[in-house]
Order: sequence, then structure tokens, then C-alpha cells
Amino acid sequence: MQAEDDNDRAPGATTTTAATQTQQMSVPQYNQQQDVDECMAQCVTFLVHALLPEPTLHLEASANTNSTGESVRSERVHDDGSWIHRLLAGHQELSTDKLINGRRKDTEPPTTEQFVNLNLNIPREAADINDCIDAFFEPSVVPGSSDEQRPTSSQMMDVDVPEQQQKHVELVRHTRIKDAPPVLCIQLQRVQFDVTTMRSYKLNSHVRLRSQISLAPYMQFSHRHCETEDKEQWRRRRHQIKDRLTAIDRHLRVLETPVRAKSSGSDAMASMSVVSALERVQAFMSGVGSWSEMEAAKELLSDLGKPADTIVQEARQLSSDLGFMAQALGGASEKWRDERKALCAELDSIYDNVPIDESAYTLHAVFIHSGLSPEYGHYWVYVRDHDKAKNQTRWLCFNDSDVSVVDESAVFNDSPLPGQDTANPYYLVYVRTRDLDGTVNFGV
Repeated sequence: MQAEDDNDRAPGATTTTAATQTQQMSVPQYNQQQDVDECMAQCVTFLVHALLPEPTLHLEASANTNSTGESVRSERVHDDGSWIHRLLAGHQELSTDKLINGRRKDTEPPTTEQFVNLNLNIPREAADINDCIDAFFEPSVVPGSSDEQRPTSSQMMDVDVPEQQQKHVELVRHTRIKDAPPVLCIQLQRVQFDVTTMRSYKLNSHVRLRSQISLAPYMQFSHRHCETEDKEQWRRRRHQIKDRLTAIDRHLRVLETPVRAKSSGSDAMASMSVVSALERVQAFMSGVGSWSEMEAAKELLSDLGKPADTIVQEARQLSSDLGFMAQALGGASEKWRDERKALCAELDSIYDNVPIDESAYTLHAVFIHSGLSPEYGHYWVYVRDHDKAKNQTRWLCFNDSDVSVVDESAVFNDSPLPGQDTANPYYLVYVRTRDLDGTVNFGV
């Protein structure tokens, strides 16, 4: 299948609603170039229109009081819609906080939206699928909402307002899952738009997939009253590790920020890390101290008088101080890297040991796009096949008319496979783990 140019889609992290999909695909689009999201939307629409209407009708009971004061039980028939939407559609809750000087002052009533896809941005060059989900549910500042507010001139009688009395106002949006569907579809936003060239491009960053994920960290806070102690500890420890890794990465980025200085006799700027810069300056100052020990240098400094001797003493002290600072920063960097390695290993274990509950999902299908550009390329799909009778799981590769069994390393890998730098996961299908047997575990 050919991939299409996604110029008309914004690259931001958004969700595709069922209503939007139905509206987009209300007219069959045969023989047209489509990407995975559009293809899946059209498949959903065809299923909805091709299958017989089968709404789930259930009675919703409530107690009321009639005109005579008697308690009356009433029942209302509620329609859940088509079974395909019940299978694929979930609901998310969005709320907005108004912050003044970093403190929450007001919260708008939450709104609920239906979704059938989670469209996730890839936050960095080599990311975990959990990083992508985390980034989607991170609180975000509403664009254009940040504002520095000062009291009006009439209030302050045209007197300059002290900085501490100024108000920094911003709106922060929060997203939580209200209820998740049995089948969770995820699109990785590989199509981005370059505003400088005004062209779309494909993001070929590697994303490490996980056999299982949990939506527990992203559920409504009201759902957490029923958490078991083990699940709460799992969620809290995951959150603690992510926060600490963020802090460590911030420290390491600062240490790796290039220090620029003019090279001697040249207008070119030399770049090096702050530790390397400190070590170089320390060595230079140490050289000045050694030079001052030469007999000829002592005679020269003696003729120059006290200021020169003082400068040499300061150079020696500065050399010692810079050496201490370089050693301290170098030691801290090594310590942070070791801590980061240990935390990443612990986080890997957490990701691989997801508590099996209503929030746990198992990877069922992976759509791959191969190609440098979003305007062309080739798709194939890996599908998990589980034989309940033999209790065996295998992965099948559907590539046009070819179907083959592949090792799971083709799906789960820490880095791109050799020769496949532009073949990346593009669309993922996860199935609620507790629903596997009734949904997809049939075997072939």
C-alpha cells in the first residue's frame, strides 16, 4: 500500500474521534492513496454500514417520587451504538486549570470526548512506546494563554509596578482516560511539517515497542480508589523513576552544553563541554604557576613588583579551584550516568511486568511503513497469533500476498534492524489483556 502526503494534517498530538472518522469516510474512497489512519477509518465505516444494526439495549433503572409522594421505579432504554464502536471507541476527559503565578486559581468543568485513535508524537530520537504515551498525557499550556498581567495605570496611579506584583497567567490542559476501549488503536505521528521549507517529512526515529502496556497512570483520578496496594506501588514507583530520569537528563544536558571560546590567533569558535573547558583552563593556569618557578621568571616578576607576584599567586589558587570543580563535575556526571543506567533497568522491569487488570493491554498488530518520505513507501503488518489449544504464540508477517512466521525480535527490538532504518512502526493495535480470549485468541 502506498503512503500518502499528510500535508493537510497537523503534527500535534491529537485524538481522532469516531464522529470525525465517520464524517471523513461518509463517501467510499475507492482507488485512492491512503495512509494507515485513513485506511483504518474507512474499514470501520465499511463495517458499520455493511453489518446489520445491532445496538445494545439495556435498562437504566432509577428511583423517583410521583405526585402522591410514592416511590416509583422507572426504567429507561439506553442505546450504546454499534458494536464496532463499542469495540474501538473510548472516552477521554479534558480539564483546564487557570494558573496565576504558578498556583491553581480556577478549574473549568471537565469535558468528555470520544476517541478511536490515540495519535502520539515521538518525543525524542530513541523512545519507548511508554514515553510516547507519557508525552501525550503530560499537562500542556494552552497556546496563546500565557500572559503577563499588570495592574492598570488607574489602579496604580501610573506608578511603576514592582516585578513581584505582576501576575503570570496561563491555562494548563489536562487529559485523562475516562474509559478505555477493548481494542486500543495508536498512531505514531511520523508525518511532521517543516515550517521553513513548507513541506512534510517523515520522522524515522526508532520507537521500542512493548508486549504489554498499562493505561493505569492515565486513568481518571477517581478510578484510583479501587487500586490494590501492589498496583499503587507499581504506578508510584514508575512515576518516581520517570521524574528522577527527567532531572538527571536535565543535569547531563547542562554539562554537555558546548562552551564556546575563540581559539588563539583565530576568529573561529572552539566548542567543548564545560568539564573539558575547566580542565583546559586549569592546565593553563597550572602552567603559569610552573613558569613562575623558573629563575628567569622570578627575576622578571621581582622587577615588575608586587602586582605581578599577586597575579601569579591568584593563578595558582585558580588552578587549584578549577581542578577541584572539574573533578567534582566529572564525578557527578559519572555518578548520574550510573544512576541513570540502574533506573532505566528498573524501569524496563516495570514496563515488562504490567499488573494484569482492566488497564493492561497486549500488543496484537504492528503496521510498518518503509520509506524515507511520507509521499511514498510500502506497508506491511505483523500480527500476533495465539493458539489457545497449544498455548503457543507466534508472530505472522503479512506483506502483500506473502504471509510468513517471524521471530518476535522483528517486532520488539532496542534499535532498528540492519538495513531497515526507514522501516518503522506506524500504527499499533493493542487489545485489553483480559479480553484476548474473547476477542483475538482463536488460533489459525
